[in-house]
Amino acid sequence: MKITNRQYDMKKLLISLTALLGMHSYALQAASVGPYTIDAAATASSITSASNMATSTGNGSAITDFDVTTFVSGNPLGSIGLGFDNALFNQTGDDLAFYFVRAAGEPDTVDFGLDINGTTNNYAASLFTYVDPADGITKKYQIDFGSGYADMFIATVELGDFFVTGTDSISALTMTNLNSTDRLALAAGFNLTAASPVVVPLPAAAWLFITGLGALGVISRRRVKH
Repeated sequence: MKITNRQYDMKKLLISLTALLGMHSYALQAASVGPYTIDAAATASSITSASNMATSTGNGSAITDFDVTTFVSGNPLGSIGLGFDNALFNQTGDDLAFYFVRAAGEPDTVDFGLDINGTTNNYAASLFTYVDPADGITKKYQIDFGSGYADMFIATVELGDFFVTGTDSISALTMTNLNSTDRLALAAGFNLTAASPVVVPLPAAAWLFITGLGALGVISRRRVKH
């Protein structure tokens, strides 16, 4: 069947609209939080356990709602288990981000432990600052709570430190050693898909060797026939 120019133009329009809708859908699922763009599907979705912890909302589900203005706070040696609806994979570079909020005058670092698959490592979240392009001044990233502002602290984590390979994934973790000023506001991953396997091309000499083996096989079969 012959396609007319009008049909071709309509097809192009439909393809363009589909692409735009797809981009819009993705935009609704992702947001810029501090220095990173975070996909809502990769954030902590449930609190699986808690010890010496209190939520900002009292309903036990802060931290899981993709909103850094709600948080959980720990007492000394507080711990919290977090579950993810979608598997998080290890790829090149850091794979997880943890956001904390702190009021003015509180300590300048956030120290915590992280347990994944039975391996525990210690981390420190740092104050996030940026250079304002409007005036070139270094400023803090702050969150407006209505009654005041809080500074944002961020720690990133490489899953390889927990022996998670590029084809393995995690769906849960536990944060430990949290105290009353360690207000955990968001936990999220960067990778919802496994890393693509690295294909290493064979050198030319290897191809010649394989070709030679194939030729020997053909000659061998011919001799058997005779």
